Amino acid sequence: EAWRVEKPDPPGSLRVVGWPNPGRVGDVVRFSVWGLGVEEVRLWVYDPSGRLVYDSRWQPGPTYQWNLQDGQGRWVAAGVYLYWAEVRRGETVVRTGVEKLLVLK
Repeated sequence: EAWRVEKPDPPGSLRVVGWPNPGRVGDVVRFSVWGLGVEEVRLWVYDPSGRLVYDSRWQPGPTYQWNLQDGQGRWVAAGVYLYWAEVRRGETVVRTGVEKLLVLK
C-alpha cells in the first residue's frame, strides 16, 4: 500500500480504549479510538505469548466491536491480551499505544 506509517501521536492525543474491561467470554468488547481525523480503524489483538489472536482488517469510523473470538471463530482463553489500533487519516496511517484487556471465563 502507499500508506505512510508514522510514530504514534504525542501521548494522550490518540488512544484506543476497550470496554467492558475485564470482558467475559460471550461479551462483545467495544473499542473506541479517541483522537482527531479517524477515518478507518484496524484493531490488532495479541495473547500473552505474542501470538496474533485477532485482526479486524480496516473498518470505517472510530469504533469497532469484537466478540472475543479468534480468526477461526473460537472463544479466546481467559487471560491478559494486548491490543492497539492503526488509524487512517487521509493518506497517513498512525498507530495508537498498546493497551491491555483482561478476559475472564
